[in-house]
Amino acid sequence: MARTCKNCRTRFFAVPGDMRNYCSYECGTQLALANLEKKKRKDWAGEKKRMKDGLMSTQKWLQLLQKEFNTWIRERDRDLPCISCGRQNNVQYHAGHLMTVGAYPNLRFDEDNVHKQCVHCNKELHGNILEYRERLIDRIGEERFRALEARKNEPLHITLPEIKEKIQHYRKLVKQLKQQQ
Repeated sequence: MARTCKNCRTRFFAVPGDMRNYCSYECGTQLALANLEKKKRKDWAGEKKRMKDGLMSTQKWLQLLQKEFNTWIRERDRDLPCISCGRQNNVQYHAGHLMTVGAYPNLRFDEDNVHKQCVHCNKELHGNILEYRERLIDRIGEERFRALEARKNEPLHITLPEIKEKIQHYRKLVKQLKQQQ
């Protein structure tokens, strides 16, 4: 049975039942050494990632979670207009918070508190809160809005493993939403 050597790319004939993918023992040795080197590089890359993860502060992890969460909000609300002004054109959108992160850090990752908002409303009109509030009640309903307001004074307790879990969760949700497009 004719095969191609994985090392030198020459054709060779193997006996039936022989599973070798190399033409000679020299090529086999070179392949084994190359595979060993590849495994070492892969192990080093994994070790490097673990070291980097260990060096990141909780604040950096929260920033990464915020980025993933905001991406998910924009993807979730892709077909909806700006929560504040109702515009739906080809402008840039943010993930706007009704109750700001500075005033209510515990609602930073609350899905009822964050919706797609145009840059104009979010930055220039400082959230356009009055319009946001009215349209949010229309969007999520009075009951969920009251529950959101009831949660605004609860403290945020989130551990590093929970942050990492949420990052993976929102990445998975974004991937699912993009596949549905």
